[in-house]
Amino acid sequence: MEEIDVAEDGLLSGTFIYTMDPKGRVIMPRRFRERLGVPFVLTKGIGGCLLAMSRERWQPLVDRYSSESIIFQRFYLAGAVECRPSPKSGRFLIPHPLREFAEILPAQEATVAGIGVAVEIWNKQRWERASKHPEQRDRRQLRFELDLEPVATEPFAMRVRSLLGIPIVETKGTMDVRAGRLLAARMQEVTPGSVPAVVLDLRQATRLRTTPSGLRWALAQQRARGVAVCLLTSDPAANRLLSRYADVFATLEDALWWLEEHTAGESATTETAPPESPPSLGVQ
Repeated sequence: MEEIDVAEDGLLSGTFIYTMDPKGRVIMPRRFRERLGVPFVLTKGIGGCLLAMSRERWQPLVDRYSSESIIFQRFYLAGAVECRPSPKSGRFLIPHPLREFAEILPAQEATVAGIGVAVEIWNKQRWERASKHPEQRDRRQLRFELDLEPVATEPFAMRVRSLLGIPIVETKGTMDVRAGRLLAARMQEVTPGSVPAVVLDLRQATRLRTTPSGLRWALAQQRARGVAVCLLTSDPAANRLLSRYADVFATLEDALWWLEEHTAGESATTETAPPESPPSLGVQ
């Protein structure tokens, strides 16, 4: 083993070099094992490496990307396995498909490198090339690995209240796939045929940039039924994403004023519209 750095508390850092044994196993340093937990998740990484991360780090990525990104589904999710290192030696088995992907063979040296929130495992020669030219890595895919935004851990919750006869659905916490389904079902419940409008308050929800498709479908269904849907959010990205499905406002007051004008305009149109003339039959 060759150690080329010292890992600091709180971070996965440092570079280690080990030889893969005849069974296809590599050592995960004890310092890394303590941070990753047992089992940890191993999958493909960018540039031909393997990526190891804790299940606590992996699950929010699954919630965030698995229903929206074909790249995540085919590249990361399809190759993911759980690994359980030996408590004594720290050796863990790398499955054959992942060994082929990373081009690490028995008796070859592998580099195990901490990158802050995860660990990369490389063919040593490939690692040396990649570490000299890090700018060549694809930033669009690297976002999945490093997850540059903080991982939200607050559980999803919602409550329904009524104001002036209009149901208001207030949400809080991580908007993952499960949360999207629950919220879609609740919106269907609070908008029976006689309810003309609904307000969805997303101001305390997180991960709105990857709003689940189930929620977007529910918003589209509400609009198709003629229900006026008002969304409350101050997130510009969420505004751009959801404005095609509903009217977006920053405050509840703005939404209520808009609804009053909107419903009043519809009532006036209904009251003053003249009766339709019978179609012309072409008789003079």
